[in-house]
Amino acid sequence: MLDELNKMGAYLRTLNMFTLQVDTTLDEVLLSGQKLQFGGKLTYKYRKPNGLFLNLDTDRQQRQFFFDGKTFTLYSPRLHFYASTPAPATVKELLSDLKNKFGIELPISDLFLWGTDAANVSAIKSAIAVGPARINGAVCEHFAFRQEGVDWQLWVRQGDKPLPCRLVITTTDDDAKPQYAATFTWDASTPVPESAFSFTAPKDAHRIRFATTDATADTAKEPGHVQ
Repeated sequence: MLDELNKMGAYLRTLNMFTLQVDTTLDEVLLSGQKLQFGGKLTYKYRKPNGLFLNLDTDRQQRQFFFDGKTFTLYSPRLHFYASTPAPATVKELLSDLKNKFGIELPISDLFLWGTDAANVSAIKSAIAVGPARINGAVCEHFAFRQEGVDWQLWVRQGDKPLPCRLVITTTDDDAKPQYAATFTWDASTPVPESAFSFTAPKDAHRIRFATTDATADTAKEPGHVQ
């Protein structure tokens, strides 16, 4: 199973450009123990090695993230606030910087780490092959993994383009065992314009400063990281 995970990661690293649509659901546990579920949609646009755009639109919040190889910007369309900061030269370095400096983890950021030395495969305690399944019309192989505090399932497309089709993460160190689920729709053939990664502030937008991890936790963070 780890060989299949590595194969998927290696294929992801061959993609020079893509657009990815993601449908998500997220469980939230109330103090009473009752679970609520919230839906959302993500749109990623990516260009190797230094172009990234994310539109996050959920029942709870809306955020947009822009990275052009020089600057990272977070924009809140509903609140009309944005913050920008100088950024490193690659997406991989950006993800590390955002987490370490600002406490920001982009949802499903493992997509950009699988197949690299930053993928913490050693954290996986067990893995099983469940069998074939069909996701959005594609025949996939279904795998289940266990880590400390987390169970996660991954469906990977069969064939010579082993793209991830669905991800389900279950938090096992919470008695309510809340889940995060994401279903992927890939487009790796349509060109992504360079303008997709650049932010132009609307006239009614107000600039604010990023808070460091010492001061606050970023409210735009959404689950989706399993390593």
